[in-house]
Amino acid sequence: MVKLEIRPNETKATDDPNVQLTLQEGVYRFQLVVEDQAGNQSKPVELDVVVRNPVRSTFPQ
Repeated sequence: MVKLEIRPNETKATDDPNVQLTLQEGVYRFQLVVEDQAGNQSKPVELDVVVRNPVRSTFPQ
């Protein structure tokens, strides 16, 4: 598994199909392009990811 650090509008390439990212809370859009062994690239696919705080607040609403 590859651990990547990314910045907005930055392109990363890896031969490992497993990628780990550490993201802060927020909304992220990823664009994935897959390349096979012959060098053929897929059409870009976009994926939206929403990261929320997993701990519920104990503060009264």
